[in-house]
Amino acid sequence: MSPRTATVSLMSVLAVAALSACSPETPPSPTGGASVPGPDPVPSTAVVVDEAAVLEVEDQTSEGPTVVATAAATKGGFIVILSGDGRDVMGTGMVEPGTEAKKIQVSLADEPTDEIELIARLFADTDGNGIYGAADQPISNDEDDDSDDAEVFPGEQAAFSFTGKRVQD
Repeated sequence: MSPRTATVSLMSVLAVAALSACSPETPPSPTGGASVPGPDPVPSTAVVVDEAAVLEVEDQTSEGPTVVATAAATKGGFIVILSGDGRDVMGTGMVEPGTEAKKIQVSLADEPTDEIELIARLFADTDGNGIYGAADQPISNDEDDDSDDAEVFPGEQAAFSFTGKRVQD
């Protein structure tokens, strides 16, 4: 093997190895699957303080994969619905800028037919791109939170029970 052939072969091996190490992330799909693959729901412990922030979610039953929450964030942001363990993004909804709490419907990627536990969290659009992602930080209204989850999941959050019922044709 000539030095030129060895160099070309080595470069080919390095290029294949570099491409193999890169795996592009697929954006979250709004339908199908038990959960939406997405960014880590807890990217860091940093929070955006918004004293007017509100997030309320009650236990609910729905005839479809829709969660109803009440929220407000001065600069807007997202309601992110997570699996009960906080690991999987189940759906996201936009929170328009403002200080008056409004009802927001969040579509889930899956249509649960049994009762499941979910977590709603409020996030700021930290990167300003209008899409929930890893750069977006939790919003806190800076009130004392004595819940056990405050250290793991900083910011405004609410655990709730959701029961879905498929609409019969």
